Amino acid sequence: MKTNGANRARAVLEGETHSGCFIELHETDLPPGGAPHPPHHHVYEEMLVIREGTLEVTIEGHSAQLGPGSVAYVASNEEHGWRNVGTTRARYMVLASAATLDPYEIGSHAARFSGAQCLGLPRSHRQASALRQLGVMLAGAVLAPL
Repeated sequence: MKTNGANRARAVLEGETHSGCFIELHETDLPPGGAPHPPHHHVYEEMLVIREGTLEVTIEGHSAQLGPGSVAYVASNEEHGWRNVGTTRARYMVLASAATLDPYEIGSHAARFSGAQCLGLPRSHRQASALRQLGVMLAGAVLAPL
């Protein structure tokens, strides 16, 4: 468990997919009003899954308040950030992936991206419709439950 003030984070897994993409999963716990870091961008993709609490997620200038079960996707080099706007602690998982990496740990933001997407966001209308059938709505770059 790593702590940064009242923020807490723990590593869950780090490895490589069968296709060679680096993958990392961690869980973060933020106090009310807390943010893990200032808005930023990096070459690797991230998928955020909110487990408890309410986060305001901003991706490329589009914001949404997301609660438990909500998902947000951040594509390579998109400016993004989030903060706990609720009255209780917020807990969420972040899945990060990149096609190739420097020897540095992904958490250091030293990833080197080869150009291929590893997580990928459904871009077509048909793919978005399939997500809606699963109870997920596409709202800009943010995915939230219906």
